[in-house]
Amino acid sequence: MMEPLEPLAAQVTARYPDGSVKAVWSASPLASSGTSHLVAAVWTRDERVVGPLRFAPGDVLVERFDEDRWFNVFSVWDGRSRDLRGFYVNLSTPVRTGTGPGGLALEYTDFGLDYVVTRGQVLELDFGDWQAAAPRLGPDHRRAAAETVEELRRRLTEPGPEAAWSWLLQHLAGCAAGPGTEFLAEAAGRWGVPLVYRDRIQFWSPADVDHWLALYRRGQRVAEAIYVLKLPGGETLLHTKAFYPDGVYRLPGGGIARGETPWDAAVREAAEETGLATRPAALLGYADVELVAGEARVAMPNYIFLLEPVEPGADPVPSPDEDISGFRRVPWQELPAVAGALVGLEGGWRHWGRYRAIGHVLAYEAIRAGRRWT
Repeated sequence: MMEPLEPLAAQVTARYPDGSVKAVWSASPLASSGTSHLVAAVWTRDERVVGPLRFAPGDVLVERFDEDRWFNVFSVWDGRSRDLRGFYVNLSTPVRTGTGPGGLALEYTDFGLDYVVTRGQVLELDFGDWQAAAPRLGPDHRRAAAETVEELRRRLTEPGPEAAWSWLLQHLAGCAAGPGTEFLAEAAGRWGVPLVYRDRIQFWSPADVDHWLALYRRGQRVAEAIYVLKLPGGETLLHTKAFYPDGVYRLPGGGIARGETPWDAAVREAAEETGLATRPAALLGYADVELVAGEARVAMPNYIFLLEPVEPGADPVPSPDEDISGFRRVPWQELPAVAGALVGLEGGWRHWGRYRAIGHVLAYEAIRAGRRWT
């Protein structure tokens, strides 16, 4: 059995201008690109209504913090309907980064001035709080914050809700490090906060990684969608292919093409491989993996989804077009053992097995933590 992975975690601390703590919360660190950091968290406090925007228990907040900007942005996703309710923008100090429990620590000072953006309204709130906080800043910082207020008014209040909404969506997507992370913010908001893991896999031969790199450059495979098919009795589906080593089974899935959403890719792969119509139930895990051999290297993010059959009880049928030679049903609790068998592969399969094992352990840990299996 493969040893448990240690998913990454972030701790975010917001402070008042006097230095006292306003709030502390835990989040999953989705991505860092340059000086930008994208995290996702679940709203666990009581329901709160701010102007036209509602925060309710179970909602998902996908948050962007920057080390060189005097504001941060929270997108608020309805935990039930999976719709994007709106955005909450804080005037704040640039985020300060450090090491915290489980990995990343993010800290900022909130100046009170907020902008709430929904599809039909843009509100500026608590300008008086900013006026009271400004004298605490030195001249350069006070000037930078004041310029940010003017920028936010120009970006948000002056053009109106539709343009403000579009700009904030682009701002969150701007944390993408490449085409494989283009839809990461939306994936977490729409399908739930995933367990996050990062790794670098040393492959046996540069030719192996060159193959992945060629697919990446052509846009055929910029990331991978792995799926856990939710079957009756707590079982899920594994598959094998004729060219795999004898007895090797793994969770099914396949490549995400440039411009394709990860959840659409998971549903498409399930249809192609099993003949079943499915729908996403949750984003269980996100593995930020780099495949390396010599000078050859390629980023290959993995999105691990829980999929539900549209027609419960329908039987999956192996597709010969996908080189699938057989299926096996196993209880989801056996996924670590499946991962252990993959890690135990030898020779030219050893690195592939280590890479493939990651999704199984993340899926197991996420389901065990209650990611909507029942």
